[in-house]
Amino acid sequence: MKQWTAKLFHIVAGRYGSLLLDHRSLVVIGTQLSLILAANLTAFALRFDGDIPPQYRLIMWKYLPAVLLVFGSGLWVFGIQRGLWRYVGIHDLARILWASLAGSAIFYAVVHLLIGNTQYPRSVIILTGLLSGLYLAGIRLAVRWFREWLQITGSSARRVLVVGAGNAGELLVRDMLSDSGYNSKPVAFVDDDPVKRKMKIHGIPVVGMIADIKAVADRFGAHEIVVAIPSASTAVKQAILAASEGCTAPIKILP
Repeated sequence: MKQWTAKLFHIVAGRYGSLLLDHRSLVVIGTQLSLILAANLTAFALRFDGDIPPQYRLIMWKYLPAVLLVFGSGLWVFGIQRGLWRYVGIHDLARILWASLAGSAIFYAVVHLLIGNTQYPRSVIILTGLLSGLYLAGIRLAVRWFREWLQITGSSARRVLVVGAGNAGELLVRDMLSDSGYNSKPVAFVDDDPVKRKMKIHGIPVVGMIADIKAVADRFGAHEIVVAIPSASTAVKQAILAASEGCTAPIKILP
């Protein structure tokens, strides 16, 4: 099922990917405005337990263009539309949160203080900011996760065993998962640090020690072994080569 889903996505991406890229800005802006719309409608529904009184429905629809304008402008000012979703990180999520909160503050100032319409519920303004931030962050994380999932399930990618679960190993795996140009699928880590044993980094498990390289490579069907320990001493490198003896997978040592 996973393989079929991945193949279907690649077929669709091959046909329509260039079209979406040509109109990326419009697609991103349209998606963001749709999520802000959904956040505002959800906020009203939550405020009134799903049964919005007629007078508040009128208020909701009357001020909806202003909601889209203010919150959309906030995203634009913070440069949210320029980020690449596949590389979304903590800094991007923080900017989304700040943009959403700024949108709430500005909308409150415009409606309550400038226009003087105190009928617009303050709780809805706050919820709209929180929910729009949640939705905007969620879709970016979902896109990143889906791309990484496709990379992991891709049948043609080389299966890679990573030696070293430190900063270099984490960066290598992150690049492999986010960039299909690697054509590599990290399947496991080995590391001598007992604290990292049985942990996961970007969803990839740390399953053994350096001495277990051959057993782990055979178990996971690794096509390649990459050593990601830039500070490794000569003794450590010799231990890695000794532990890899008998492996059919080639070994690469990152500088």
